[in-house]
Amino acid sequence: MWERDAYNRRRAFSGLLRGIFLLVAGLFPLHTALYAADTGKRERVIQFSGVLVDAKDLTPLPYATIQIEGTNRGAISNINGFFTFAAMIGDRIVFTSVGYRPVSLYLSDTLSEDRYSVVQSMVQDTIMLTETVIYPWPSKEKFREAFVNLELPETDADILRKNFTLAAMRELAKAGKMDAGMNYRDLAQHQVDKLYYQGQIAPNNLFNPFAWAKFIQKWKAQRQQDQKEHRSGEFEAYGSEVDEL
Repeated sequence: MWERDAYNRRRAFSGLLRGIFLLVAGLFPLHTALYAADTGKRERVIQFSGVLVDAKDLTPLPYATIQIEGTNRGAISNINGFFTFAAMIGDRIVFTSVGYRPVSLYLSDTLSEDRYSVVQSMVQDTIMLTETVIYPWPSKEKFREAFVNLELPETDADILRKNFTLAAMRELAKAGKMDAGMNYRDLAQHQVDKLYYQGQIAPNNLFNPFAWAKFIQKWKAQRQQDQKEHRSGEFEAYGSEVDEL
């Protein structure tokens, strides 16, 4: 009696194990088929393209970043806001641009074609900059001291003004010699005068009263200019002495 009960229990337990085995064996092909179908959907590649625009006035957004979330793959929009790159079903696309709120887009597995185009709008966002604090000088005396002792760098205009004063240019003109062009023009003028007065006596301005009047007028103007420059030089020298005191 006891042996018969043990035999029945062993048969029931082996039947239970056989049923569990058959159930697992039947579910494994179904799970494999579902996984393969799901994997086939996720690994399907599509050409993702579109245009980024401002949500307020619909102007294109150039040089924005379009990136697949979690990867370093994506694209940058051109000057017209257009972009295109290869993506996969199930990817999440993130759109970012300076001064705009980030936007994300999910590529659904319900897409039937191998290409997908969008016109994505982006909303402007306020950028919070870090605080900048400007501190004044400790006192007016410190500011006055720093302002008086400030040494400004010498600019190109100061160097040009120093090296090309009118008096210095005159000295250079007196000491300098005629170059090839000046010699050529002087010779050509002499030849033209010689041909113009050929066969007659050339005029002599030594006894020409109009030439003398013109000479005296130029001489007076030059003298007044020299006196003016001399007074200006004395004033600058006096000002430099006052600054030194």
